[in-house]
Amino acid sequence: MCLIIIIIIIVVAASYLTAASHTAGVVAKHAADRKCSKYTALSSTHEFQPVAVEPNGLQSDTTASFLEKLGCKITDCLGV
Repeated sequence: MCLIIIIIIIVVAASYLTAASHTAGVVAKHAADRKCSKYTALSSTHEFQPVAVEPNGLQSDTTASFLEKLGCKITDCLGV
């Protein structure tokens, strides 16, 4: 079973502001890492994939990789 978590990130929230002002994309990475930690117990029964995208379009590395693989699978299924 696959569990996909969509994470809405507000980079101007006080908890993210300092990190967001220093490194691009770090907030998405931190949000994805936190969700992975939160759902660690599910890893034995589910495939867990957080999808973390900042409003400016920056994504966590795992999100970018997942979306690329998903796009390839969709393309293969459609025969495009």
